[in-house]
Amino acid sequence: MKISQYSSVETQQHIPKVRFKEVLKYNLIFWGFWNIFYGIVFARVIHTLLIFGFFNSLFSTIPLFLLSLLLWPVCRWLRFDRFPRILFIVLHFIGAIFYSLIWLGLSGLFLYAVFREMFFQMMNPFEIAGWQFPVGVTFYLMVIGGYYSLIYHREIQAKQAQMARMELLVREAQLAVLKNQINPHFLFNVLNSLNALIGRDTSRARQVLFNLSELLRISLNTQKRTLVPLKEELHFAHLYLNLEKIRLGERLLYREKVEESLLNQPFPAILLQPLLENAIKHGISRIPRGGTIELNIFTKKDTIHVQLTNDLPEDYSAEVSAQNPHGLGQKNLKERLENLFGQNFRFTAKRETTGKYSVNIEIPQNISGEVV
Repeated sequence: MKISQYSSVETQQHIPKVRFKEVLKYNLIFWGFWNIFYGIVFARVIHTLLIFGFFNSLFSTIPLFLLSLLLWPVCRWLRFDRFPRILFIVLHFIGAIFYSLIWLGLSGLFLYAVFREMFFQMMNPFEIAGWQFPVGVTFYLMVIGGYYSLIYHREIQAKQAQMARMELLVREAQLAVLKNQINPHFLFNVLNSLNALIGRDTSRARQVLFNLSELLRISLNTQKRTLVPLKEELHFAHLYLNLEKIRLGERLLYREKVEESLLNQPFPAILLQPLLENAIKHGISRIPRGGTIELNIFTKKDTIHVQLTNDLPEDYSAEVSAQNPHGLGQKNLKERLENLFGQNFRFTAKRETTGKYSVNIEIPQNISGEVV
């Protein structure tokens, strides 16, 4: 999953602008409906034909439409966050007066150009201007209100997207920290095994080095990966078990049952190895005769179930479990799962009545993310 970092300056640069095409569409819809409404009202008021009402309304609406388009760059420049509040109000008050006066002048010129002397016989221009002037002011307020809504809605969307990216970045950083806390655990055990083999069993020491180098290679490659195919996660777990098998020999028995259809399923990276490490450290390695670890991965109702059980030593008590429930590993794993899935997961770990210790994890099967 690739994450880009954004500074506050970059946030401002990446806010998508409201395109003029959107402004034109907004005005066409707004003034189109107004032309129909005003045409019907005008025809009813002066008791004339509906077609004449629409015709008259068109001469009134066209100037409003053109003036509203000219207001767009004004609103982009005259922003509330750029001017003092009083100056902002005063400038728009002046703008509303000029808008209404220019509209009335253009409407009168259009009507006079068409009807000539009949224009003064049909209506009193000064009387009409008296009650249409506040209407023009109202139109101005409606237009700039719509424009500011477009501008600030787009900026809110951009800021929300930016916050989502930043939250994702924080989650990825938290995951990286948690994974870095987990990874060193197995290295100590492997190095102790290698130290014991050097000078005593060269061939097995070479085998440990080979497995260790492969383990480190995968671990380093996985640091920047949140999800991996399940088969890769299993391969990583098998490498770890092979190293522990060299140390524990026949004392470590491992059984695995994985649903084959899940092998290419996206799966949280480095999830199984810490569970296996806890099972060995707190269970198998403390049993003189050894014990068994069983891993079962399957699907049920669009949920991936991971079940891991291991034998426990006889002196494993509830007090020890409460004081140190398999160390820091489980806590980190639960935090990683919470970062990945929120509350959409289950993690339970307990000692069964059979004397075994079991860990059960349930995660969504449809995991979103980039598996690389």
